[in-house]
Amino acid sequence: MKISKLLNKSYKIFFLIFLIFSQNYLYSTEPTEPVDIWKTDSTDKNQNEVNILDGDENIDSGDSIYKSQSNENETEIIFEDQTLLSKEIKIVGLYDPEENDLSIDMWSNSDGKEILRIFNKIMSIELSNDSKNILNILFLTNSYFPDKNITKDEFIKIKSDWLIKNGNLDLIEKYLIKNYKISRNPYLIKFYINEYLSNSEVEKACEIFSKIESNFEDDYISKFNIYCLINQDKKDEAQLQFDLKKELGFKDIFFEEKFNILMGYSNNSEIKISEKSILDFHLSHLTTKDFKFEPNDKTKKKIWKYLSTSNLLENVENVDLDDFNKITTIEKATNEGNYSEKDLFNLYKRFQFSINQLLTVKQSHKLLTNVESKALLYQGILITSEVEKKLELVKILKNSFLKEGMENVFNEELINILNDIDKDDVPPNFTAFYNQNLSQLD
Repeated sequence: MKISKLLNKSYKIFFLIFLIFSQNYLYSTEPTEPVDIWKTDSTDKNQNEVNILDGDENIDSGDSIYKSQSNENETEIIFEDQTLLSKEIKIVGLYDPEENDLSIDMWSNSDGKEILRIFNKIMSIELSNDSKNILNILFLTNSYFPDKNITKDEFIKIKSDWLIKNGNLDLIEKYLIKNYKISRNPYLIKFYINEYLSNSEVEKACEIFSKIESNFEDDYISKFNIYCLINQDKKDEAQLQFDLKKELGFKDIFFEEKFNILMGYSNNSEIKISEKSILDFHLSHLTTKDFKFEPNDKTKKKIWKYLSTSNLLENVENVDLDDFNKITTIEKATNEGNYSEKDLFNLYKRFQFSINQLLTVKQSHKLLTNVESKALLYQGILITSEVEKKLELVKILKNSFLKEGMENVFNEELINILNDIDKDDVPPNFTAFYNQNLSQLD
């Protein structure tokens, strides 16, 4: 799809890009004149620093619009009708520039300071899907590196950061396969394998190692690769990789213990659970009989996610209703998507209140703890038949979650409740609230 077609999808997208870039999109009819698509007025001098990644100076790319041929120390790049000689290929990306009416040197004359400033602005904005598609084209089109006020590693990190923000694992996989030799940095691949492992998709996490070079300098990625080899019953190869790492000075007592158990060298039954990384936690789960783990507020999000996707979270039916700290933790976990709303509200249903409290919910909930208050409000909503009173309690409960920073809780259940109310029965003072929350369905 041409970028011009994408821009014409709606005025909203064009206006968003205009605000982000604060410039007119420049187009040059001269193929020898690089187009600086990021040129802006240098009025904003403040920008966040971008961490520099470890990089590989030799870059190779197999894009369809050019071919590369090695001739001793020189590399010949054939691009359309032009032949360029260079000792180092300076191309990184995923898409063919020609497919989107762009040029392979579109970044060449760009000022790195402006690229970083604008990119930091983009990263702070919630974007629509159409806008993400446009920026995918801009950031992931094959292009030469800019060399003014920006390093190669900073430019590559911009692309990695964008891919992570976008969160499309299929796109990340394609990018890794095509560009892994460019920098050999661990930044993006760590995100990729950790995401799949936190989703308990071990096979999918391990697939990437068969698609990219296996000589990893990063210890974490090396450990992950060794574990994958064991998981794929390639123990001889896993042993070889482990021995090579040890020869190079690798030392990790926890991993070595788990490695020996998985290889069948040890049956150590001592329970050792590590939360240092999602890989360590996964290995703890695999090698611990009758594994049990109780997360808390300090537990990392990826471990929460792993527990959820591996069905290791405690059943809400077994939660002690007097343990308000645990219930608060479950509320926060629901906000992160690790418990379902159904689980949380089933937990609220287990609370027992007096007849007087249920008849005076609006007043009584104020005298209770935060947990009990929300449980009473929810039960009051379920037993109330009067539309205005029900909507009043619904609004109070929603605001209670919002005040505690849990904007992702009481969304699905709220819509279910509102759907059961006829629009014609909604009082005028609740019409805006009713319509605004039902609009989430659109």
